[in-house]
Amino acid sequence: MKFWRSYLLIVFVGSILFSSCSEEVSSRLNPIPKALGLANHITVISDNTLWESDMRDTFEYYFQAAYPILPQPEPLFDLKHYSYKDIAQSTIRRELRTYVVLANLQDETSEVTKMVLEDLGPEKANRAKTDPNYNSAVGYDRWARGQLVIYLFGKTREDLISQIVKQFPAIAKKINKFDEEKIYSLTYLAKSSARLNSLFKENYNATIDVPADYFLALHEDKTMWFRKETDFISYNIMITEVPYRSESQLKKAGQKAIMDSLGLKYVSTEIDATYKKINDVDLPMLAETSNLGNSYAIETRGIWEIENDFMGGPFLSYGVLSPDKKRIILLEGFVHAPGKEKRKYMQQLEVILQSFRFEVEQ
Repeated sequence: MKFWRSYLLIVFVGSILFSSCSEEVSSRLNPIPKALGLANHITVISDNTLWESDMRDTFEYYFQAAYPILPQPEPLFDLKHYSYKDIAQSTIRRELRTYVVLANLQDETSEVTKMVLEDLGPEKANRAKTDPNYNSAVGYDRWARGQLVIYLFGKTREDLISQIVKQFPAIAKKINKFDEEKIYSLTYLAKSSARLNSLFKENYNATIDVPADYFLALHEDKTMWFRKETDFISYNIMITEVPYRSESQLKKAGQKAIMDSLGLKYVSTEIDATYKKINDVDLPMLAETSNLGNSYAIETRGIWEIENDFMGGPFLSYGVLSPDKKRIILLEGFVHAPGKEKRKYMQQLEVILQSFRFEVEQ
């Protein structure tokens, strides 16, 4: 893929924690193997009869909702279901990274219910049966090192379904936090680029951690473009600085205008009259206030496309207000990966962008 002009041949869950009803469950085992698996993957453990009921519909409705915003829908999480028997009979199935255990405590014959009560211990098991506000718990390293186990239980099947709806934001946040190290490690397999980090600091009086497998594609005054190219994927990070004049610059329309100006000036293909622009017609451009490196920011997500050519993909951007309120740094990450699922690539870009910090403390 080529992104260049003549002179340069040239991607959620809010801060909701588990309620006080959720407590950590200490493993009473001595696991030896290291947990296996990818980020964004959840192994669900429940009885087959429970999973094949409307409970499954509820669970999938929330946990497989669309990841924001991608050209082709991809879920927040990939799910795999196993029964207690499936887990008990397979060592490999007990050595995965992330589990959500769903139990209907009313079904005392259920092997999953028995497992949950045993893992909780006598005191918490009794509380789980009697306290209407105690419906979840968190455990680590139950069968392997580096393992997260979230127990979600209801007094009845209907209560369990209600708890899925109620606790989805907290559970999703917990899993996303758990996955951060995995995504970070994948992003920085090549370590960090001291050269690009130094150039960034000199240009913006701010810091960012750019992986060493990125290169400098453009440096023109207060605009920089970092890229990483593979056989199938193009990762892009564009940064620019503009004077802060009004609050409108930190609104959705203001951010779109800055990104479109960069795309018009710097990003094109070998076809004449092509340029990059935000496409907020086919899919919405989402915007929300945020905090990046202890600085006020606006976060936007959406899709981009090349005008007069058949190219496009997702983007994530942050418009960050400087501590002295005199300038805005815009950081835009976007990928071009035709035919590929893009969720994991956008998460890697997010890790890089979220490393941004102004040098001057507020």
